[in-house]
Amino acid sequence: MTNDELLVLIEKTSSDNEITLDLTNEGLTEIPPEIGMLTQLRGLHLDNNQLTSLPPEIGKLTNLTLLDIGRNQLTNVPPEMGQLTQLKTLFLWKNKITVLPPEIGLLNNLDKLYLGWNKLITLPPEICQLNNLTQFYMISNEITSLPPEINQLTKLKRLGLSNNKITILPSNCCLLKKLTNFSISGNLLTSLPPDIGQFSNVTELFLHNNQLTSLPTSIGQLLSLKVCDLHNNQLENIPPEIGYLKQLTKLDLHNNQLKSIPPEIGQLNNLNVLNIENNPLTTLPPEIYNNNIELDIIGVPEEKTTHQTDKKPQSKRGLLDKFLFKTKNLVKMFL
Repeated sequence: MTNDELLVLIEKTSSDNEITLDLTNEGLTEIPPEIGMLTQLRGLHLDNNQLTSLPPEIGKLTNLTLLDIGRNQLTNVPPEMGQLTQLKTLFLWKNKITVLPPEIGLLNNLDKLYLGWNKLITLPPEICQLNNLTQFYMISNEITSLPPEINQLTKLKRLGLSNNKITILPSNCCLLKKLTNFSISGNLLTSLPPDIGQFSNVTELFLHNNQLTSLPTSIGQLLSLKVCDLHNNQLENIPPEIGYLKQLTKLDLHNNQLKSIPPEIGQLNNLNVLNIENNPLTTLPPEIYNNNIELDIIGVPEEKTTHQTDKKPQSKRGLLDKFLFKTKNLVKMFL
């Protein structure tokens, strides 16, 4: 779309009082100041173009509730964007943004913020003023730390921090009581805060591809947890408190340094998948098979188990199959 064609479209959108303008994938390299005429707009789609900047007049679109500027070449965000106080959803993913203006903290109605695949190193503390935010994704940036005020995002339900350069997870992050999905995989974590057990509503926890060597015992307080991914770390042991996670359905521990598995894992009656591949394990405790006939264990060690039999302990599923086979033969004898 040429600049002249865009100006004509802006004029028509204004005269027709349309509330949505979709300029997705139009090959645009700039947005003219005339965009500021469209004060009635509620949705503006500028994704998948070649934009390197936005005009300050973008701040005049004060009725916008959705703004999508993903998949462009933006290196910064104009401070005037802070005037879009009705905005609920903001897509800035897949750009080249290196810094966010403090004015972003003025978007107090923002519900979803997507900042993935940019060049961000830090976040302004003002971003923690977005107290209506429920979904916040910063995947694949270069962030090294989180602002200490992050616990002010009290409505946050989903937080994506994967593939950054974060070395420490601050304890106050664990005060996000409404968080249900937390991903901080692909960072540089060597430990977790002792307060991680305060994530009382987290159902999915992704900690893989870090450098963790141990887990705090408070992980046993994550009573809502259903999926826990810890693969590709340096874990040498798992605390027995893991046995308290009665809702857990998937536990991925492959590619660690585990030499033993706590027998308390046998208490996880809802566990469907346990991946322990590529660990220096030689045995499994027999308790692991005791209460769960549905458990699929990936990477069972070949050596003897802890009860010193020449075979791996059979799961209840295997015993049940044998019982049913014998029962069927018995029935045939009486027919």
